[in-house]
Amino acid sequence: ITNNQLTTKAAMQKKLLFGSMIVLALTSGLVIFYPQLFGCKSYHAYKQYRVYFCGKDTARVNIAAIDSVLDQTGLLLKKTQFSSVKQPFKLFFRSKHASYINWPFQFSKEAYAQTIPVFHNIFVWNSDFKTNNVYIPSGHHRPLASVLAHEIVHVLYENQYGWSKILINWLDKDEKSSYGFMWKEEGYAEYIAGGSGIGMKDGLKILNGHSNPYYHPIEAEYFKYWLTIKYLIDIKHFSIDQIVYEKMKFNTVLQQALTYFNQH
Repeated sequence: ITNNQLTTKAAMQKKLLFGSMIVLALTSGLVIFYPQLFGCKSYHAYKQYRVYFCGKDTARVNIAAIDSVLDQTGLLLKKTQFSSVKQPFKLFFRSKHASYINWPFQFSKEAYAQTIPVFHNIFVWNSDFKTNNVYIPSGHHRPLASVLAHEIVHVLYENQYGWSKILINWLDKDEKSSYGFMWKEEGYAEYIAGGSGIGMKDGLKILNGHSNPYYHPIEAEYFKYWLTIKYLIDIKHFSIDQIVYEKMKFNTVLQQALTYFNQH
């Protein structure tokens, strides 16, 4: 074998390896961002929703219960000040945890649900349509319609303001909380959803240091976002556009909201 042949063989192996990596990346991307083409083919269409079931026991899904939850979700979303979108909302549910391989950026174990930007896939971790609840591993639960409304607000928010404004806000430290969350967007999503997973009484006790009921730190954090947005909309009568475009410091608004709701 000559040196030229060895060089040619090595070059071909590199091309083959590179090609294989490209194919693997594309395949993984399709599975992750388009699960409806693979393990979530079973779906139910209702109004502007496309509900996909990921797993093997989808035959036992109660369609009437699903439609009822989606109707409740729609009622919550009527409070938004956003324009409607033409594309359907894509909702993914696992009927059984063990029956569907969980790829990255899909079903989170740390949150009730999560929305994938750009693709607008909404993944719900563990839900029960009959009881209208969604659960997390800690044992806490929230109304499923509320969680869906929260996640759909993220889709509407992105559609309303576009990625340029979202990126500008993301780069602004005043637009993010100490946890790194976009407090305006998350707070508005909680507001439209009908409130956070913590009631006003318990939430104020936690913020005032008078009580320490067991809640996940993130749940307490989201209560802060909800409280600030509730204060800005219900008490200060801000529109969501004013909130998004006006410069505000989260801790400043939070203290104003806390002072107000402690007195009323």
